Parts: sequence; structure tokens; C-alpha cells
Amino acid sequence: MFLILLAIILITVIVYLVATVAIVYHLKKYGVKGDATSKMAWVAIGAAIAFIVSLTILLIGTPWENIS
Repeated sequence: MFLILLAIILITVIVYLVATVAIVYHLKKYGVKGDATSKMAWVAIGAAIAFIVSLTILLIGTPWENIS
């Protein structure tokens, strides 16, 4: 059961990171000088970091021995 949950979580994190990298790449590549592209890229990076940190904290506090 633990390996299945770990695989699901890892796939979720990998997909989220790939989506974040794609968003930041396209914001940097197709952004126009003077618009909010830079700010949006930093917001996307910050959201990804917050998601991964909160997921890590959630997983550390999970009682894995009680999950059957």
C-alpha cells in the first residue's frame, strides 16, 4: 500500500513540476517587456515551492504504519 501511495504522490509532484517549468518557460519566452510576466513567473515558482513543502510536511506527519 505504501508503494502505491508513494508512486501516486511522486507522479503528482513530477507532473506539477513539469507544468510549472512549462509555465515559467513560456512566460519568459513570450513575455513582453514591461508587463507582469516576471511577476507571474515568480508567483508560479513560489506556488510550486509552497506545494512541495506542504506536501512534504503532510507526508512526514502521516502515520504510515496505520495505513493498511
